[in-house]
Amino acid sequence: MRRALVPLLLASLVAARAGDPPTSLEEIPEEPLPYLSAVQPSPTDWRDESIYFVFTDRFSNGDPANDRRGHSNFDLADPRGCHGGDWKGIEKKLDYIAGLGATAIWVTPVLQNWRAYHGYATCNFLELEPRLGGLEDFRSLVEAAHKKGIRVIADIVCNHEADLIYYKDGTTEYRESGHEAGFYAKDKGERVLPIPVEFQDLSFFHNFGNIDRWDDLDAKPSHSQTGDFNGNDDFKTERPEVRAAMVKIYRYLIARTDVDGFRVDTVKHVERGFWEVFCPAIRSYAAKIGKKRFFLFGEGWMGEDERVAPYTGTRGGKEFLFDGMLHFPLYYAIKDVFQDGKAPSRIAQEFEKARLYEDDALNVTFFDNHDMPRFLHGHPEDLERLECVLGFLYAMRGIPCLYYGTEQGFKGGKDPENREDMFERFDESHRLYARVAKLNRLRRELEPLRRGKVVPRYAEKEGPGLLAFSRVLGDDEVLVVLNTAPDAKHGKIPVEGKLAGAKLEDGLGAEVVQAGVNEVEVSLPRFGLRIYRRK
Repeated sequence: MRRALVPLLLASLVAARAGDPPTSLEEIPEEPLPYLSAVQPSPTDWRDESIYFVFTDRFSNGDPANDRRGHSNFDLADPRGCHGGDWKGIEKKLDYIAGLGATAIWVTPVLQNWRAYHGYATCNFLELEPRLGGLEDFRSLVEAAHKKGIRVIADIVCNHEADLIYYKDGTTEYRESGHEAGFYAKDKGERVLPIPVEFQDLSFFHNFGNIDRWDDLDAKPSHSQTGDFNGNDDFKTERPEVRAAMVKIYRYLIARTDVDGFRVDTVKHVERGFWEVFCPAIRSYAAKIGKKRFFLFGEGWMGEDERVAPYTGTRGGKEFLFDGMLHFPLYYAIKDVFQDGKAPSRIAQEFEKARLYEDDALNVTFFDNHDMPRFLHGHPEDLERLECVLGFLYAMRGIPCLYYGTEQGFKGGKDPENREDMFERFDESHRLYARVAKLNRLRRELEPLRRGKVVPRYAEKEGPGLLAFSRVLGDDEVLVVLNTAPDAKHGKIPVEGKLAGAKLEDGLGAEVVQAGVNEVEVSLPRFGLRIYRRK
């Protein structure tokens, strides 16, 4: 048996190196050889990184010749059509990204999709998207990014595939008894059969219909975890065969592309047992090929730390699940305080929740993304307010993530308005671009901003006002003070240790203040920010 498998394994390795993807999982080795003889090693510490999130189709069109390749629905006039952004476009803008101070880029899903500009509707899990440039262009992007010291994180989906299955009764509502289903006819030219061919077996899917209860994670059955995600076919992820398939698929993606991490979509819509298999399997393979700190962070769209934190760290002696999560609880706190004018004590509540995570510094922090209206949508002309929240993002504990276009003042509303075309809007003289670059420089200079713990100092309890906290690493401390109010504020902030009695210099400007034995007096303009260090 072993002798019979040798030619098959060799053939799959040759195909991987030649860029000719297989069509069956049987063609893929359990631990595929990387296409590079020397892979890019992982960062020393992901807490040192700063992420820039690129919505590939809307960022930069580096090669118009690929706009209509694959299953594209290219239409610049359609806000939900493909607009031509691709990996060549990102590669051409790496200097722009590096100029922001970003050290990692997160790109939307890279596998081939069925007519989905966003990338979250995969039809072929073994081929990279031709419309975005295919395997060679993605490899070129990753290699070019690595040469500039920039890591690449690929978005992946394990929960579902594209909408390739129909229900014979013509309905899509959730039914616990299941629907009689079939694949759309291939010869119609309207749909394709999924690849790998193993996914053409309907028993790999739940076929219960669309999710109608989005948050019933503990129900039996959970509609949220067994229903179709807005029509996309839901994998039966509790099956060992599906779990093994996803491990193979995404190990193969690492081997073929040399990516540095995965952002994992729709985590809460998959049962926890799947992640207990998937995450350790991906991490162990990456370590074997030289990526000992391959980064896995998940999207758990929930507002409570008590529900998000259990997806991270070691539980009950088991291996790690995710290294970190998109920090949605902090996102909602940021929205409440910086957008909606609630008291900064709302942020202070998040400081207390850090203990729920094994390492909250590995959570990915954000305030703009592709699923929410942009920050400026509610305050379109208030750049001072945005500069303030940017300061909080880069001074707060966690790995900061900037959504493309925020540095150019994008104001889009709900999806797809928040997925604007960037294309020619790469103004490096924009005040927000300069602000992000300065904050990233300061974060690199001051190690406590990257690795220090958070020590609360002051938080206004009634209405908008002052928020202060320290980032402390050993005997080194940085004091961060923000004014979340639309008018100037004056106050006294408690200090201790080496900051007490010292001259404090604002790292963002020339201001120097003298601290007293127990406190320092500060005066901040509307939405002002100070990041004090000892002078």
